[in-house]
Amino acid sequence: MLDTTPQQREGNPADVLEQADVDKAMAYLIDQATPEERARIHAMSPAERRRLAELAYRDPDSEDRILGQED
Repeated sequence: MLDTTPQQREGNPADVLEQADVDKAMAYLIDQATPEERARIHAMSPAERRRLAELAYRDPDSEDRILGQED
């Protein structure tokens, strides 16, 4: 019998940011954001905010591109 369950890969622990780093990245993004961008950040789910913080933390020059993205 063939197992059709999709395989899942565990993330690399080195790729996971500590919560303190996520908090720092979010504080920076919120501080630099326009009022419209702040509203957009605050409307995000916790998982979306974490992804945004991880992107910004890994590529600080991408903040305009990240916050300017359309859904």
